[in-house]
Amino acid sequence: MARLTQRLTAVEVINLRNEGLHPDGDGLYLRVTKTGTKSWIFRFAQDGTTRDIGLGPLKDVSLASARRLSADARRRLLEGADPIEARKVEHVSRKLKEARGTTFKAAAEQMITSREAGWRNPKHRQQWRNTLRTYVYPVLGHLPVD
Repeated sequence: MARLTQRLTAVEVINLRNEGLHPDGDGLYLRVTKTGTKSWIFRFAQDGTTRDIGLGPLKDVSLASARRLSADARRRLLEGADPIEARKVEHVSRKLKEARGTTFKAAAEQMITSREAGWRNPKHRQQWRNTLRTYVYPVLGHLPVD
């Protein structure tokens, strides 16, 4: 007997109110909570353990998008990768790429802005900025943080 896939329709997804997991097939589920919140999960078994990876809330991820995301996770499983770990690696590499685009000056200004509320003396705040502007930015300001 063939496995059922794409069991849900867009209209059914919107109208579902019953709490629990509602399968679409191939490991894709719509999770409905007690409060009526709906989100997509991809459920898979790896090394004898059942694991879930969140694909996003229904308001942000359509049925078609959830199917594409679950297909991508299934592909990773077939390649021998853990989809959860692969997503973590992608997240870290994206953050590193963003950091490479950040200059030292931008990072320093962001750090000062985040900490200056704790500095009681306004003159001390200005000294930080003046010192960096005079001695550091001309040499390191344009360099990437990495």
